[in-house]
Amino acid sequence: MPIYKNKNRPGYRVQINYKDENGIYRQIVRSNKETLTMKSAREYESELLRRINISSSSNIESDNMRFSELVQRYQDIKAFETRKSTQRHTNQCLNLYILPHFGKMKIKDIKPVHVQNWKIKLVKQHPNLSTTYLNHIYKVLSKILNYAVEYHGFIENPAKKAKPFKNPNAFEESEELHYWTKDQFMEFYNLMYHDMEVADDFVEKITLSNQLTFFCILFFCGTRKGEAYCLTWNKIIDNAFKINQSMNQKTDPFEITAPKNKSSIRRIPICNFLKRRLDEHKALYQKVYGFNDDFYICGGFQPVKDSTVEQYKNKYAKKANLYQIRIHDFRHSFATLLINGNINIKTISQLMGHSTVDQTWNRYGHLYPESTNIAIEYINKILD
Repeated sequence: MPIYKNKNRPGYRVQINYKDENGIYRQIVRSNKETLTMKSAREYESELLRRINISSSSNIESDNMRFSELVQRYQDIKAFETRKSTQRHTNQCLNLYILPHFGKMKIKDIKPVHVQNWKIKLVKQHPNLSTTYLNHIYKVLSKILNYAVEYHGFIENPAKKAKPFKNPNAFEESEELHYWTKDQFMEFYNLMYHDMEVADDFVEKITLSNQLTFFCILFFCGTRKGEAYCLTWNKIIDNAFKINQSMNQKTDPFEITAPKNKSSIRRIPICNFLKRRLDEHKALYQKVYGFNDDFYICGGFQPVKDSTVEQYKNKYAKKANLYQIRIHDFRHSFATLLINGNINIKTISQLMGHSTVDQTWNRYGHLYPESTNIAIEYINKILD
């Protein structure tokens, strides 16, 4: 089988000609990260040939395997590899949007045209689904078909040829970013702090202190809420939070896992304002409960609850006459705070725990409107 050197990019192109199980001539051409060197290209060629031989065998189990059975096998494996929250989201996508269409089909019969027809049908049946969520569903389908390629002799993933969903208005509209400024947050903070100070009931006082501290961590550290739930006092090291866990409260009991990605394991320095809040909060706990390094910073023996956090956020935002933002928008507020201070995008990316700087730029780059003006001013300056 021929292997050609690519003309316009690094690596090699693998080409395989063969007859399928119906005697029809087929051709596979591949040039990807698996074919960057001649050695790897030959190994990839051998792997493709192995898949073809498997798929052309009339006695193998995969020939008659239906998509629903493939899904079950995939889920059995992923049950040991993924978070319960991820499993739940995957199952929701499968049960609502994928299995009704592909469940009874044999995997060998699924072609790009079937995936394309499914995409059209999905948009028509669910017009309110965003392009982002449609592509989340598409990724679930693609991952399962990749699993079929790797383990069940499926020659190629038809979802890759069909490609993800596209938003026709992507260049006209962008998702609006919601956040509070520092002044808005301080209005919210001061009202809650006042109620904490005047509270006669100690339970209400400590509850307000927990909530106040939680919102401060989100706003001044940019943590995800699952990361903030997990913080215990022993994770404050050299005046910084050590972020190495996340919590999912949608399971019972709640689930503590590794963070979202490798980059999410990070160190976030604690600003002076937050340090004073933590010291005050800690002193309040010591006064009644004593103190233990293993206490959750926001909650003590048990972390604060999703529902309670939402309740207090809504109550005090309304009291301060602020527009309602989501809990996750406190994270956006942190990023915006740094951007307004002209902090380097790479530093922001590291503090946010993003996997790449591109991810940070794609999300927040539009908040740098002055950068082009600064560039032109610099050019004008050196030319004048």
